[in-house]
Amino acid sequence: MSRVFLSFFERIYSLRESNFIKDSFLKAVQVFESYGYDYLYLPILEKHSEQESSIGERSKESLTFRDTVSGELISLRRDFTTLAIRTLVSSRELDFPKRVFYFGRIVSTGEEGYESYQTGIELMGVKNVEGDAEVISAVVDYLQTLGVEDLSVSVSHVGIHRKVLANCDARDREALRKALLERNITYLRDKFSDGFFAELPLQSGGKEILARLREHGFEREARELESLGEFLRERGVDFTYDLGEVKDLPYYTGIVFEIHTEGLSFPVASGGRYDRLSELFGMSFPGAGGAVYIDRLQSLLGGKLQAKDFFLIDTSKEKRLGYRVANLLREYGYRVGRDLVSRSLEHSLLYAFKSGFSKALVLRDDDRIILYTTPKDSEAMSLKEFLETIKQP
Repeated sequence: MSRVFLSFFERIYSLRESNFIKDSFLKAVQVFESYGYDYLYLPILEKHSEQESSIGERSKESLTFRDTVSGELISLRRDFTTLAIRTLVSSRELDFPKRVFYFGRIVSTGEEGYESYQTGIELMGVKNVEGDAEVISAVVDYLQTLGVEDLSVSVSHVGIHRKVLANCDARDREALRKALLERNITYLRDKFSDGFFAELPLQSGGKEILARLREHGFEREARELESLGEFLRERGVDFTYDLGEVKDLPYYTGIVFEIHTEGLSFPVASGGRYDRLSELFGMSFPGAGGAVYIDRLQSLLGGKLQAKDFFLIDTSKEKRLGYRVANLLREYGYRVGRDLVSRSLEHSLLYAFKSGFSKALVLRDDDRIILYTTPKDSEAMSLKEFLETIKQP
């Protein structure tokens, strides 16, 4: 594999980006476990044939290679939902309802061109709309816990677009599907005389959208969206019915959603219902899920290094005092680093505060210490006095 090829997929994460990913995972554990979801670790590899059957055209964006033993094409992970279903079916851990969440990388040769991070949830064995509402609510809670503000949730139903396509000439379906996906109003107006269908991607709003759906024969879809809206309002989630919301993953069967925020032109989360996906793996049960795109949030929220408590600079003759004091402070629960490099005190202090330590502690042989709160501000005291006065975090 050439270096040029590798550079296309290579994704370098800085320390701040890496810490953002870590914090995102810890908050996912906090929020999703509060909803009763269990963490599921998923494999990075899968058979390419299974990927093709589950995600369709998206499988062309997968990075694949041939197994030298079996001769089968193997793909790197491109979609978490299908892997979650297959993993749970294979392990027979399917006491319903089954709630799981995941966190990890996907690899794609698509627009982003490198690995990216996602977290998300899957709720299996629940067919009613209340399940869709739970998924959306949990994802919204997670985004708010991360600090994402001004969330805009749009909901739709894939049954609408599939019925529209089913009633069209088979020769036009792929072009129409693409026009709906791209919100190509010009093309749609050329194909439909009815203004509702011609401007389907522009149909967005509140309860008036449900009335229009019923007028055009989409009673089931309108009923499910209306029920979802009642749950979301009760939960305090702001949302809009957006009939321009189209999913290009073939496994969606019902309600779908996207979540946007101010400052980004693309969604930070999305998902939907997939009641027939499990049939690909020999079982039949309903499901719904949602994914959050961690890399997209990075540009919005940034990242910072983990705050640390004490940086110990040992000036004692035998250099053992710092070792003992560091271990004692760690027993108290503090985050402690030691200066193991020979350099000037000035440089050690600058390093300490630049690296995220809130205090620096200079240790001396006479059992006196100097406590720095900035590179310039300090206070001298005995070591005993310091250890007696510090409070455990």
